[in-house]
Amino acid sequence: MLGDNAGVLETLKEQEENTMIKTIDELNKEFLAELNQHEIAEKSTEITLDTFEPAHPNQGFPPDDFLSGHWESDKTLDGVEHEDNSLYFEPLLWEPDIAPESVTHEDDSQYFEPEDENTPTNAVRDKPKPQSVWKDLLYLAVKIGIILLAFVAITTFVFGFAQSAEPSMSPAIKDGDLVIFHRYKKVGYNISDVIVLEHNGQIQARRVVATQGDIVDITEDGLMINGSIQQEANIYQKTERYEIGVDFPLTVPDGHVFVLADNREGATDSRIYGTVEISETYGKIITVLRRRGI
Repeated sequence: MLGDNAGVLETLKEQEENTMIKTIDELNKEFLAELNQHEIAEKSTEITLDTFEPAHPNQGFPPDDFLSGHWESDKTLDGVEHEDNSLYFEPLLWEPDIAPESVTHEDDSQYFEPEDENTPTNAVRDKPKPQSVWKDLLYLAVKIGIILLAFVAITTFVFGFAQSAEPSMSPAIKDGDLVIFHRYKKVGYNISDVIVLEHNGQIQARRVVATQGDIVDITEDGLMINGSIQQEANIYQKTERYEIGVDFPLTVPDGHVFVLADNREGATDSRIYGTVEISETYGKIITVLRRRGI
């Protein structure tokens, strides 16, 4: 019994080994066949770049100065076979939509003339004509006119000029000095402001010493505002009353100021004609141009 079983096992083992050997041989044959087919396919589709030959001298990428165009080819894109069985494809051609005409200037520079039936291809562009001298003069006259209008508007509505024709404001403003004043007077004036006004047709520059609501009096001690003696800088003469003039003490009404000259002796100021209405003044002096003695 044991001998019979051993023989059966050996027979089965031999059959199994033969089957495995046969299977391996078949797989090897199939692999080799597939590998051979793959190599043939690669060889048939190989593209040899070294044998590329352009079919046209203008083939390749478009030039740097091209305008616009499209790609075309004078042959199909099918592969062309060489003698060594390598393949290459015909490249595309760049065809510009517009063929510009190159025109040469006198200085050998070039430009492209647009397509026009009335324009010759070898024409040279005309140089721009110089502008007329009359146009330049007219433009200059307009500019000068605008500047003059602006100056007149500024000096009429914003600033003003006046010349001092008396020594009553000396030493601050001397006879013959040119003063520049600001016309904005709606905010009123402050104490010590020097303003421009007119009295009996004569332009005057006077200093404000009292504003609306202040009580002004002139005594033997000098100028008194609201009961206090005033210590004024750069005033070197005593302030005295005039026999012919306003009565003191007085209260400055609304919208008025009380003004005096710096050179108090013999000056014509509010001691003679009283308080001055602000709306009747010209403005506040901001600059003095000394031109005396020129």
